[in-house]
Amino acid sequence: KKIYDSTVDGIDPKEDFHRCCDQFNNTLTVVKSGDYIAGGFSDKSWKDCYDENKTCWKKSSKSFLFSLNRMKKYLIKDYDNASYCHSRVFPIFGSFIKRW
Repeated sequence: KKIYDSTVDGIDPKEDFHRCCDQFNNTLTVVKSGDYIAGGFSDKSWKDCYDENKTCWKKSSKSFLFSLNRMKKYLIKDYDNASYCHSRVFPIFGSFIKRW
């Protein structure tokens, strides 16, 4: 189920993306730039966690990045910094260098 589309819902991270997506876990982010399509998966919600533990990074061993053009999946390197969740930014994924 598509929960956010910047062309429909708007492009402001706080007012649009987080309003639509923060309450969901297990999200797939897809970005298209020209002919290039890539994205990432997070099993954690995008809800801002700064107030809880003074960091915006969420831990996960399940998050990954992908490239459809290259048909590659990039596994996470640092499980402690899997996704960055702050209400002022769009999805940010941590350190990914292992290819699968």
